[in-house]
Amino acid sequence: MNARYLAVVIAIPFILNGCGTWVKPGATQQDFSSDKYQCLQESQQQKGYATVNQWGGSAFSGASTNGNLFASCMNAHGWYLQR
Repeated sequence: MNARYLAVVIAIPFILNGCGTWVKPGATQQDFSSDKYQCLQESQQQKGYATVNQWGGSAFSGASTNGNLFASCMNAHGWYLQR
């Protein structure tokens, strides 16, 4: 596994959480889970790359979460990040 890819995968939960807590007055844990799931689905972006050199090549294809889109979606659902 590519070390850069692994670093991104490990960093995603911290980026999405922003070292804070998502808050929405009157909301339940189920409300949070539902909104978070929907926002994660909406903020996924396909990523891919390929490299080739004289010794061979490699390729990566997958999805990553756009943190700004995720935060905007959560805000649109009434959540705000409390630090």
